[in-house]
Amino acid sequence: MIILQPDHHNDESESLPLWRKIHPSFSTTTSMDYHLHTLNNGIRLLYFQKQRETGYCGMLLNTGSRDELPEVEGVAHLIEHLLFKGTKKRNAYQILSRMENKGGEINAFTTKEETFLYTSFFNEDLPRALELMADMVFDSQFPEPEIKKETDVILDEIHAYEDNPVELIYDEFENVVFPEQSLGHFILGNANTLRSMNKDQIRNFYLNHYFTDEIILVYTGNRPLRQFLYFAGKHLGHVPARLRKQPRKLDSRYVPADRNYRKGTNQSHCIVGYPSYPYTHPGKYAMLLTGNILGGRGFN
Repeated sequence: MIILQPDHHNDESESLPLWRKIHPSFSTTTSMDYHLHTLNNGIRLLYFQKQRETGYCGMLLNTGSRDELPEVEGVAHLIEHLLFKGTKKRNAYQILSRMENKGGEINAFTTKEETFLYTSFFNEDLPRALELMADMVFDSQFPEPEIKKETDVILDEIHAYEDNPVELIYDEFENVVFPEQSLGHFILGNANTLRSMNKDQIRNFYLNHYFTDEIILVYTGNRPLRQFLYFAGKHLGHVPARLRKQPRKLDSRYVPADRNYRKGTNQSHCIVGYPSYPYTHPGKYAMLLTGNILGGRGFN
């Protein structure tokens, strides 16, 4: 348990046969709701059709802050920023304007488990979105001048986050119950590691943690499945396969603890937590219902 208390002292033209010629050995799984395909390089493609004018693409990269060593805390989040700062053929302005010029947007976020790049657009611009995402993820150059700029941006994020106890208490809680573990440290990293990080460390982390068989690309919109497969194959099928050879480190030793901090705030914040059911456990539904009864999202 952690308590934070106030301190009162202070296009239809492409077809599936063409796709099969380009990638003859992709595998397919289909249900009533979605279609799952796997490229030869291991990248998985998830398709879900929606009859609407706008489309949405997301690229899930199975790497987050829990994959970091202490000397590079914050590197996963820094890489997320740098994906927008220059590729072999685009500078930062060209990356951002690529979708915005067509009425779309592109953004990203990092968690302890993954990095997620996503874009929304008019369905006619699906090829543009796929090409841009592939360029950003697989051809980013991590330009050194941008590393310094983005480090400063993230340091400002850290300062702002420290002034937001509603959010901060969650990270403080995980720091306490997962001590000296990557699962416990802040996603944003810390000032010391960020300031000392160089391009070689960033590039090494990228090469050692971003694997094609741990990437999922999802599309929902009204473009036919055959078109999505064709364009995804066109822009992602040429990417060389880089497969994870060793299991991902899953160190998550829970250590019970109590902490009470004094903060210069007007409110007290309290969080209580304990290990519970995994996502796939059938008991999670009863757990979620109990949480709502005790004071969940609908509690006022």
